[in-house]
Amino acid sequence: MPVLARVVPVLVLVVDDNPKLGHFGVQRLQTLGIHYPEIWRFLTPLKGSTKMLKNGVYREAKNNPPHLFVDDSLYMFTASTYKQQPYLRTDERKLDWINAFLKASEIYQWEVLAWVVLDNHYHTMLRSPKNTLNMDKFIGSYHKFTARKWNREDQLLGRKIWWNYWDTCIRSENDYWARLSYIFSNPVKHGLVDEPEDYLFSNYKDFLSAETWAGLASDGDINDIPEF
Repeated sequence: MPVLARVVPVLVLVVDDNPKLGHFGVQRLQTLGIHYPEIWRFLTPLKGSTKMLKNGVYREAKNNPPHLFVDDSLYMFTASTYKQQPYLRTDERKLDWINAFLKASEIYQWEVLAWVVLDNHYHTMLRSPKNTLNMDKFIGSYHKFTARKWNREDQLLGRKIWWNYWDTCIRSENDYWARLSYIFSNPVKHGLVDEPEDYLFSNYKDFLSAETWAGLASDGDINDIPEF
């Protein structure tokens, strides 16, 4: 069963005004009910402050990217290895990451929609649980697990594996499709494969068929994701 089929219906916004979605997009969004809270009006709090929002908590920590916490919403996450070192270059290490990521999402109740993992970074999309404030614990759990495992294997205890993570709360249907396109086309962008379906370490094949996916979205408007 495709991953999307397990998403709980919540809300649909203005699909008829989006020609890129077409008939499939309208049907799919009506079935899935992707939830887009109206939070983009609150995305620029005072620098260096902690601010409570109507439907979320924005936290900005020193030397870290800011994080926005909103319950029951779609998020895209990006994380890189320390100094972009290719610690995940082997198939075994990528499988370690996949298993740890999926197990952590189960434990912390983050619903997985899409993911891709490369040699030195990954991108994911998930639906947040009722307690979005566990975001740090969720991501930290599989980062710590993989770091300790690989450092034991390489006999380099204490080596820093992961750097930090960036999160974006999905703001609209266009944003949703564009970020999915970005995630699944990332191996193509980095010259690893010619087509998204050729890359082994993503859930592209479980998500949408190539025929359905083609032409639905472009990632050309996304400019807030770190490049690795």
